[in-house]
Amino acid sequence: GGENALQPDTIWFKQRGSDSDHFIHNSVGGATKYFKVNQINGEFTGADTLQAFNSDGFQLGTSGSWNGSSGTFVAWCWKKSSTSGHDVLEFTGNASGNQTVSHSCGAVPEWFMIKRQDQNSNWCLYHVGLGGANKNLFINTTDSVQTDTGIFNNTTPTSSVFSVGNNADSNGGSAAHTNFLWAPIKGYSKFGVYYGNNNNDGNFVHLGFRPAWIMVKDSDSGQSWHIIDSVREPGNDDDAAHLLANSSNTEAQAK
Repeated sequence: GGENALQPDTIWFKQRGSDSDHFIHNSVGGATKYFKVNQINGEFTGADTLQAFNSDGFQLGTSGSWNGSSGTFVAWCWKKSSTSGHDVLEFTGNASGNQTVSHSCGAVPEWFMIKRQDQNSNWCLYHVGLGGANKNLFINTTDSVQTDTGIFNNTTPTSSVFSVGNNADSNGGSAAHTNFLWAPIKGYSKFGVYYGNNNNDGNFVHLGFRPAWIMVKDSDSGQSWHIIDSVREPGNDDDAAHLLANSSNTEAQAK
């Protein structure tokens, strides 16, 4: 099992040393249920994957993609609470032009991603920096920002609800969907945009705290979702070890 001093509700796994999908589990669906972040598939069940959310970590089974004896892995964990600004929930779609669903982030979520459980579908990702609730990205692709009023019903989320429209991926009729939501917490999490300068020194992006996990996507072109974190890359090296949320690729160094 993993030791991380909290009882997680969302765990995102990736095998670092070989090509392997990104697997995300949540406590609402149950430990052995999971999605592949980089794929369009519906929800999977695997008895030998994640087996339990424990009070101080998690318990793994014998599946090689989660717990191979010679593998190196990373697990990013979040707890559901208004303190952490995270919620994960399930809702049933109604295929209408409007549905509001309650959440428990404790503030307005600025990033969330919806996945339909029963069939192939894109991950519908809302982000505050995209310029409106008629904009979305798909975390399973490199696609640039899309304009679609039907995914989030062109309605900005509030501190208590989010909205979905008539899109089959975000609000399929009688279909179960899972939504992973995050709200900003001062000194803990932040969501926004920055503009590149094509300079070797890059930009300085002020957050007000030292982040443990960063995901970046060029929303205007067909670039991958790059993830770095303070466990795999504890220093400030120029060649940070990165994984791609939309790809099963082995961990590589970002040049």
